[in-house]
Amino acid sequence: MSENLLSFDTAAGEMLGVASLNDRCKDALCHYELAWPPGERPTRPQWTDAALHTLKALGYKDHQYMIVAHDDKKHFHIHVMVNKVHPETLRATTPHQSHTLLHTAARQLETKYNWAHTPGLARWDADTEQAVPTSRSERNASRCARQQPTGAAAQFEHYQDQESFQSYVRREVAPSVSKLLTRRNVKWDDLHRLLAKAQLRLEKGETGGYTVLAIDHNIRVKASDVFRNNFAGKINRQNTEAALGTWTSASTSGYEADQHIVRTPVRNSALREERKAKRLSDRVSLMADYNQYQHQLVANPLQAKATRLHALETRLQSEGTNEILFTNEADV
Repeated sequence: MSENLLSFDTAAGEMLGVASLNDRCKDALCHYELAWPPGERPTRPQWTDAALHTLKALGYKDHQYMIVAHDDKKHFHIHVMVNKVHPETLRATTPHQSHTLLHTAARQLETKYNWAHTPGLARWDADTEQAVPTSRSERNASRCARQQPTGAAAQFEHYQDQESFQSYVRREVAPSVSKLLTRRNVKWDDLHRLLAKAQLRLEKGETGGYTVLAIDHNIRVKASDVFRNNFAGKINRQNTEAALGTWTSASTSGYEADQHIVRTPVRNSALREERKAKRLSDRVSLMADYNQYQHQLVANPLQAKATRLHALETRLQSEGTNEILFTNEADV
């Protein structure tokens, strides 16, 4: 058991009690997650040490904290919940550039345990044997090389634990597009026909950018995100346009007459309206919860913090918790 926490059942109350002694700290809960790539599973001593190492890097080594291990997704991960208020000094700690500190700590742990190195805000320099910051150009080059999902697609894959439309097109369609565009005398019609077989359509925007549309689901993605070799960057796009000739849209190219291609409606209006209504309902509900929390935070700060902490504990338990561990230096 932790030196600063008696039990899991009383953890929320104990953290709340310490936080209440610092009136200036309005939100004393810090929560972050450490995740391992699919197929890589650390032992309990290893992920315990990983949590303690990151806590030390953030300046939370002697604070109250809980570690929750999860194995309910493709990637093993742990949640770390920390009380920002120190139990003895009662000072609140908010690390500067916490993301960079965590990425640096991760590179150190990967080297220590010979885990796969994950690109991020820091990289491991073999010459100096230290984790050093990565530049913006290095991060962009790494993303391109790994073909990682970006933007909303990255968030979808992280939270839904499913493959995004962006990743699907990159994996299933992009290689065929690249191969097609290496041939001579290829025209826009050929590209449209290839995409149509995958139930996709290429559209050109008013500003010159290209979009790939999933015809049967009305999902869009930038062509520059999925066909990077041919549409990412001004030079690649110009080279592609020069090779394919004058732009011809799919609706006027004539490939629809091909008997092997089955066209589907561009969009399902009823389904689209249903999804819009669902998103609106979710936004309204989320805003109501936020406003209620803000009202409680002003009227009764202690109760508001306790409610949030209990809600987080309940959610973590309901997500398939394998182990709950309160740790300190003596437990390792």
